[in-house]
Amino acid sequence: MLVLLAGAGLGPAFWEPVLALAPGAHVVVDRQGRLGTHCPGPPALHAQAAVLARLMEDLAVADGAPTVLVAHSMAAFEAELLARRRPDLVDGIVLVDPSLALRPALTPPLAAGAVGGRAPLAALALTVVRGLLGAPAVHRAVSAVVRAGMRGQVSQPRALGSPAWADTWTAASLTGGAAESLAYSAQQDDLLRARERDRLPVWVPTLLLQAPPYASRRRLAAAHRAFSRLVVRRVPGSGHLMAVDAPQEVARAVREVLGMVGG
Repeated sequence: MLVLLAGAGLGPAFWEPVLALAPGAHVVVDRQGRLGTHCPGPPALHAQAAVLARLMEDLAVADGAPTVLVAHSMAAFEAELLARRRPDLVDGIVLVDPSLALRPALTPPLAAGAVGGRAPLAALALTVVRGLLGAPAVHRAVSAVVRAGMRGQVSQPRALGSPAWADTWTAASLTGGAAESLAYSAQQDDLLRARERDRLPVWVPTLLLQAPPYASRRRLAAAHRAFSRLVVRRVPGSGHLMAVDAPQEVARAVREVLGMVGG
């Protein structure tokens, strides 16, 4: 069983090139603000991990079949926390050009006053974003900016124009993506606190795929401390949207992790 988690602002279309190549059954977890769901505020990391745990329990993924989390970008925070809190649900992890948590020298403004995963300044910013996206002209402009930004993160930008990506540019989806992005600092802080409390690394086999520009040695050192069985692989020629650029590399990583689980 593969459970696929896309990064902020991305929907199921992101994983489509991988699904045809990866082995096993697939569950693609959508993000808040899509398919008619409500986006009440910047999501708390512990709440996201708890929802994912309940979903995996409902799917009975812990019935003996190996389960691999495939997490892109800041969804890596959620995958790691779930592996720490519910190791019975996770047999392996593939991190696809992930966000790598590292304590910043200064507290980012949007993380100021964060308590239990909630950051008041981020919530206020989201309220402003939601209001602005309610105006059709602003929605069109923001959609164009987001599309341009994503095209810069992929070597095959024409793929983003397919009908499967249409939901990505709706006001609800853009609001949901903004909510996740605004929650980045608070979620990173929550994950770092969880690492400090646990004092132990995640033990399941984990393969980390990197797209250029590659992470610093300091960030990679922190990742190796967080995951005891971490393998890091560079994927040159790929952009941050690696599932679109190099789906074969993601599928290959899944097969390798499954092999390590089986071994």
